[in-house]
Amino acid sequence: MNAEPATDETQTETHWPRRVEGARRVLVLACGALAREILALRDGPLGAFDVTCLPASLHNRPERIAEAVRGKIRANRARYDEIFCLYGDCGTGGALDQVLAEEGVTRIEGPH
Repeated sequence: MNAEPATDETQTETHWPRRVEGARRVLVLACGALAREILALRDGPLGAFDVTCLPASLHNRPERIAEAVRGKIRANRARYDEIFCLYGDCGTGGALDQVLAEEGVTRIEGPH
């Protein structure tokens, strides 16, 4: 049986640029399950940051989340002044926290 193609932004990796020229370059790496919420925040007064969401389907394989986030951090580090992570543990058993500590990336605190 063939898998159906993703039908919304929560199922694919997506990038939404919003940076203001000359401003501090900030990237928020987020879980695709939070895509709509983070975009709503970005469209408000906090909006001078770019957003990259990893696929929400990673929740089906939480052992892959930490390394997927590490890959996005490393792929984007040179382009941004600061990178934040908007993910809960999401079943990684602490592996995501370890990656964030090793990569020097701050997790945005909150009930996510």
